[in-house]
Amino acid sequence: MEWTPSACFLDCPDACGLEVQTDAAGQFVRLRGHREHGWSQGVLCAKTSWYGEIVTSEERITEPWMRDRRGRMQPTTWDAALDRIAEQLAPLSGPEILSLEYAGNMGVLGRRFPGRILNALGATRNDGTICDATAEAGFQAVLGRATGFDLEQLESCDAILLWGCDAARTMSHLLPKLKRALQNGARVAAIDIYRSDTIEWLEKHGGEGLVLRPGTDAALALGWAQLAFESRRADLEFLRQNAQGAAEFRAHLRGRYGIEEVCAVTGLDRADFERVAQWFHEAQAPLLKLGIGFCRRKVGGMSMRALGSYAAVLGIADRVHWESGDHFDLDLSELDGVALRPPGCDQPPISLVNLGAELESGRFRASLVWGHNPAVTVPNTRLVRAGLARADHFLVVHELFWTATAQLADVVLPATTFLDQADLLRSYGHRWLHYVPQALEPRGSCRSNLDAFAAIAQRLELPESVWAGSHEDWCLRVLERNRARFTESEWERLLAHQPVKLAPAPQPPRENGKASPDWGTRSGRIELHSPELEATGAGAMAEYVADDGCGGDHEFWFWPTPSKATHNSTYLHSKRHLARLGSPQVHLHPDLAERLGAHEGTWLRVYNDVGSVHLPATLDASFPPDALGVSGFWNESEAASVGNVNTLVSSERSDLGGGSCIYSTRVSVEALPGRPDSPQTA
Repeated sequence: MEWTPSACFLDCPDACGLEVQTDAAGQFVRLRGHREHGWSQGVLCAKTSWYGEIVTSEERITEPWMRDRRGRMQPTTWDAALDRIAEQLAPLSGPEILSLEYAGNMGVLGRRFPGRILNALGATRNDGTICDATAEAGFQAVLGRATGFDLEQLESCDAILLWGCDAARTMSHLLPKLKRALQNGARVAAIDIYRSDTIEWLEKHGGEGLVLRPGTDAALALGWAQLAFESRRADLEFLRQNAQGAAEFRAHLRGRYGIEEVCAVTGLDRADFERVAQWFHEAQAPLLKLGIGFCRRKVGGMSMRALGSYAAVLGIADRVHWESGDHFDLDLSELDGVALRPPGCDQPPISLVNLGAELESGRFRASLVWGHNPAVTVPNTRLVRAGLARADHFLVVHELFWTATAQLADVVLPATTFLDQADLLRSYGHRWLHYVPQALEPRGSCRSNLDAFAAIAQRLELPESVWAGSHEDWCLRVLERNRARFTESEWERLLAHQPVKLAPAPQPPRENGKASPDWGTRSGRIELHSPELEATGAGAMAEYVADDGCGGDHEFWFWPTPSKATHNSTYLHSKRHLARLGSPQVHLHPDLAERLGAHEGTWLRVYNDVGSVHLPATLDASFPPDALGVSGFWNESEAASVGNVNTLVSSERSDLGGGSCIYSTRVSVEALPGRPDSPQTA
């Protein structure tokens, strides 16, 4: 039995180090945590520790499939599948081909190499705005680069705010560090719109939670910023050295965000508002840990701008953690291959959030999908599925399982897991980088993203320089291109396939000679006031704007919360994860259930102008009486309706970054006399 170092390539900030045990035939035996990984420290979450069930599942696609003339999917060979793909793609212009990738595999090669091929074809790309685009745009607008506070230093913090970060479900390795910080005497509070698992966990360990009215994060942040100015807790010297527009911002707040006004908007008690502000503002080593959920709203960009501005007022802009992706500072331009795009193929990317309408337009004759299940993950499920299934649209899907998207495809290519190839992995939650070797032999005729798309490129007769090279070749090309980023010891450990915590990249001196850092904004300074954003109509400064629910005239909020049991829709094909997930349910407050005449298990119709779903009720006092919730993506075969979470989510885009407004969804609900006899369409 052999152990091979690896890492978890799922879309998660923990990006854990792991080791893979294989038998003499190179097949999977089991996983364990990598003890030399400083963040995960040899511990795996429940989702990844059972990843072996994904690897060994009998439901895996292990050979290519192709739709015959009668519309039936039939097994085939790689040669036949590649011939069909080339036959369909070769006559098309680049702009008629659409790439529909996302974050199913977070490896540098796994996620980006297929895009190199699509760029060489001149294909239309998507803007990748489903998850964190709004948060990124809001953060960059004020604080610039997202290098992130080093969370391994969390235990030295004396005050911590977890804002919109349900760490108990989304970043489990943060919890032991939070527990030790609490034991060391730190004050810790979680801020959310319902009583999340993290709030309940904190209350058991000496922390606390604040529950806001949905979409009022900006009001609270700006109220605390005004209080900091009034109570002389603002760091005026920090603002003088680092910020643009501090005086304008202070004047902008004055008289608009008083305690009474903010408490009326957010629903907080004055005592809670003042108590938490006091201990956080008086802290010597505070941490502001931001999540993403509060930005997946129509007003999400403004909310993040408000939080960044609040941190700047306190002088703790370098003690904020939203993401840490910019810490790595890697040049991936050669891999991405943007320079390979043919002349005349400089069309902008499409809005992924608006994919349904883009497909409905008929301007795309073919789409290639990898690391993504858009028939589930993209807003307006009904429109997206209709577009993917168009008779004049050729769909190629590279997948592990028969996902909802794969079932609509004309050609399905069998994919490997992330354990089956060498790749590079950087985290967006911490500072560890991995160069992992191949740990397993692929099952059946499965091919990696690199190998599958290299084969497509070769069959389309693209130049060999576009597609040639093994996983190891490309990993080394990327590392060599960034050799100056690594110290000697970091370089040696990377080549030995050991996890490496990268030291911060050295910052070049500023041209104006000032001692303050270049924050990575347009001006190089923290931008509390932005003339550029003002010119676009986004507002010169952060302010509270009420969330209008994307204009939906429905009474209740609808919130898909992170799942405890599954990571993404791939896990819906693991029996153990499905058993842990349980049957799909709608969570609602007992008071709302009583109002509807519903009880535990009563079937509900949840609907709006976009679609409807039918699910049984479960009574849950952690949700406010004006909201409904579901846990992650559900197994559609167990629901009485076709579709999933995004069946109810519109294609409206956020105020900054064009992101999804999933948490701005409004719905109506009615109790049904029983389970519908047959699945209802979206």
